Amino acid sequence: MLKMSGGSGGLLSGRYHGASLQLTPAEEEQLALEQGWRQTQQLLVCVFTCCVVVAAWLLGSMGVSVAWLGGLCLLLLLVWRGKVQQIVEEAVREEELRVHRKRALRQSETAEWLNFILNRWWVFSAPSIFAKLKLHLDPMLNEMKPGFLDSIELTCFTLGDQTPHFHLVKAYEYSDMMTNPRVATPENITSPPLDMAKVSDYQLVLEADVGLCCSDFKMIYTARLGGKMMGANIDIAVEKLNISGKMQFVLHMDNVTKFPHIARATICFIEKPEVWFSIRMMKAVKLMDVPVLKTWLHSLLMDGLITSLVDPGKMEIKLASPDSDQEFRPELSRRDSKAKGVLAVTLSSVPPKLNEFAQVFMEETRWCVLKLGEQKEVTQQTLATARWQDTCAFLIDDLEKDKLSIKMKGRGMLATHTLAQYDLSLASYGLEESHK
Repeated sequence: MLKMSGGSGGLLSGRYHGASLQLTPAEEEQLALEQGWRQTQQLLVCVFTCCVVVAAWLLGSMGVSVAWLGGLCLLLLLVWRGKVQQIVEEAVREEELRVHRKRALRQSETAEWLNFILNRWWVFSAPSIFAKLKLHLDPMLNEMKPGFLDSIELTCFTLGDQTPHFHLVKAYEYSDMMTNPRVATPENITSPPLDMAKVSDYQLVLEADVGLCCSDFKMIYTARLGGKMMGANIDIAVEKLNISGKMQFVLHMDNVTKFPHIARATICFIEKPEVWFSIRMMKAVKLMDVPVLKTWLHSLLMDGLITSLVDPGKMEIKLASPDSDQEFRPELSRRDSKAKGVLAVTLSSVPPKLNEFAQVFMEETRWCVLKLGEQKEVTQQTLATARWQDTCAFLIDDLEKDKLSIKMKGRGMLATHTLAQYDLSLASYGLEESHK
């Protein structure tokens, strides 16, 4: 039996915020080469000018026609207009770009253009967003509803004209060949990591402060208490949502997903956000179950906005088509020789004993994701209160180097989150190769 408790989650988190902006040796070398090229071009122009002056003196001392001097002046003018103007314009462009990147990356970008696009897109797509949210939430709410509820559904969702706003945006990059994420700086914009085309997993990361102060926010649920014949319908409104926190957006790229090679995007808060909202009944109802219903709904919303979306929990958006064939790249295959053995891993879970009221808050879907190199296995998805057991098999190349990663995942109200993560080195378990 594998018992799991809290552990570190996602690959990237808030601890990388504010990383050093110093130049790497490769970036310093590239900058030195560019400066050396400009100095060489300036030196060549100076040498050419001196040669023209010497040639003019020689022609004058020999008493040749003044027309030759005019030709030399014309030649010098053409060179100056070409070379010198090119050197000056390139130096000016690089300096302007450097100043712009320094302002955007070191002082963080305000991203007002992003806020404008998001606002117009959200308002334009409001009906579709409500339909998608209702399609996602209604089945989940009815699966987790307490026993005194016959049904519950989302009937209204709106932000009005106010949408989340982002500022202080910073960019990072990470790949499976890096030990630490690399912050985007003005100097490394055009200096991608070495052998980038050969990495199997690459991530582009944006961190931003996000805020939403929405007095027009309204999310209305219609719940039916009791049975179909003797029950009563009540409307519960969640209003005046306020959120403030630091959010991380990650684009995951891999070499098995077809062009443009973006497999999925993940969104999470890298620290616990500040969340406030109010819940009220749309009309007065004298029922004993109403306070319990409000408490249950409040717990679900807080779980969705804080627990499920705070690192290591995250919302995952799959961008690659699920039914599309993956692109095979032989040069990046798992191995060139036969495997040395097979590792079988058996996972099982025994749920804790809870009373009937506590089980209502434990009814979320859970499963495990196991990875060994490029091999990946996903266990069956079951409720947290259910007993389960599953076995996964992996091909082993090297017992001394191979590592097994186990993540326990859970799906809450709004997002998927990592409950626990373990990275196990096979060399520490005394496994032996058997030749049969």
